[in-house]
Amino acid sequence: MAQKKSSKSLKKQVRDAIRKLTEDGKQITNQAVRNYIGGGAFRDIVPIVAMVKAEIEAKEEASRPAKCVSSSRNAAKEGHPDTA
Repeated sequence: MAQKKSSKSLKKQVRDAIRKLTEDGKQITNQAVRNYIGGGAFRDIVPIVAMVKAEIEAKEEASRPAKCVSSSRNAAKEGHPDTA
């Protein structure tokens, strides 16, 4: 009987798979991750993929420059058509 992998090991495998797929310019899907790690139950993989993707999106959002609200207000005051 196959030995069940620990969740920590699976999390590491999923993170590694997502990193590699991203480097290769491939879309991050549950199936792609499952194929990369060589199998596994979707019930175990899906929540980890979702968590890692959310972490990546949060990091990307945090690294984006904040929109300057005062510049938008000034543009509106000056009558720029984009802000009407």
